[in-house]
Amino acid sequence: QQCSHLCYTLPDRLQVALAKKWPLYLSTKNTILKKYDGRFKDIFQEIYEKEYKASFEKLGIWYEHRLIDDMVAQALKSSGGFVWSCKNYDGDVQSDVVAQGYGSLG
Repeated sequence: QQCSHLCYTLPDRLQVALAKKWPLYLSTKNTILKKYDGRFKDIFQEIYEKEYKASFEKLGIWYEHRLIDDMVAQALKSSGGFVWSCKNYDGDVQSDVVAQGYGSLG
């Protein structure tokens, strides 16, 4: 399995969800960026299934992949209580949205 830095950063996101006891959502645009985002999604799923699924189920939480468009809509209408894992650029855009609604992030 080739996954470069992904294998090292994905467990951190899964651990945060476990620590908070919140569901975890990964958002990508794998319908357009089929090779990169598709592989990213597949690697994330493999790590979750092998190493974290039982722990998530024990806490009654889950991991789910969503398209970035759908996840943005969910986040905007949600009251929170979930961990959202997204790629760096998507995270930058969403932090700007939060800053517009709630004030500066820094």
